Amino acid sequence: LIAVVVFTISFSWATIVITPTAKRFTKTFEIPLSGDITQFDPQLQEMPAVIVQQEMEGQGTFATTTTKPVEQNDTGTITVINKTSNRQQLRATTRLLHDSGVLFRTTEYSVVPAGGQAEVRVKLDTPGKESVKSGSNRFTLPALWPGVQNQIIGISFQEDTATEGQKILTQQDVDSGTQEVIQKLKGKFSLLLDANQSKQLTGKTVQFLDAQIVGATPSIPMNSAASQFDVKVKMLMRGVLVDEMDLKSKIKKELVNSISQDQELIGARDQDVHVQLASIEAETKKAILKVSATAGHVRSALSADYDKKKLSGMSAHEIESTLTSYDDITDVEVNFYPFWVTRAPILLDHINVVVRK
Repeated sequence: LIAVVVFTISFSWATIVITPTAKRFTKTFEIPLSGDITQFDPQLQEMPAVIVQQEMEGQGTFATTTTKPVEQNDTGTITVINKTSNRQQLRATTRLLHDSGVLFRTTEYSVVPAGGQAEVRVKLDTPGKESVKSGSNRFTLPALWPGVQNQIIGISFQEDTATEGQKILTQQDVDSGTQEVIQKLKGKFSLLLDANQSKQLTGKTVQFLDAQIVGATPSIPMNSAASQFDVKVKMLMRGVLVDEMDLKSKIKKELVNSISQDQELIGARDQDVHVQLASIEAETKKAILKVSATAGHVRSALSADYDKKKLSGMSAHEIESTLTSYDDITDVEVNFYPFWVTRAPILLDHINVVVRK
């Protein structure tokens, strides 16, 4: 009997597989940089970096994209017939009244021959031209003696073809052109930054840039009629260069320090980390990166809640009930060996806790 007991104690095992619920969290923090150090400064918590600031200028030629609205034409010609035996002179501004009440005036001196007709240039004098369609119409000349008003009349109207709208320079065109020039300047500055890589950054590096517009000047005034224009851009370019692996290591360390010791960091993906250049002082070779990182954490196998002393001697059901009482544990699977064992071993090193991720 004693041998059986000793065998059972010595050779019984329990494997407890726990499926925890991952909890997501986001941490925002700053990483100070220095261009005067070659390795991480634990006292100031500064990382080594290349820090560059420079003014750059660039320009480009671009097409205008905005068309000035077509101007409504209020001019045209009226065919005037003269049934009398005398020619009829029409001074500029002579009135021609349409049957609908719309009034036109001649724009130049004209002569309508006796027994003939003439095309007279006119301009709208009162609103309502939409009621006067090109083609057959009737116009009277109120300034004439009433006895001849039925013999000298306008019989048709032909509207001038509307003037085609012109391309003009707008702020939208300037802004679009400016952005293209900025992208080219950023590319040039990026190459310049890489060329300044110092000896302490021997591994793969990553850049962070900040571009401020000092001025953007188009070659022609706004709203000018033109098919193209030049824009000259002046930028204050600032950037830092840091070791990529050192940066990732620093970010991971910050995330790990944000969770308790019995938790394990998971899901720290590159796409969940956002870094931007917060500030830079080129004179003192100092800069600050602002980081926002999102990751997850789960209970590790070292969690105090997995106290093997507490689990020792429990049945599978008791172990499951105890562990699933925590809100961040979704499932517990208990396996005993050999098959006849019904409770967790007394020997704590015979209890294996496995966390399924």
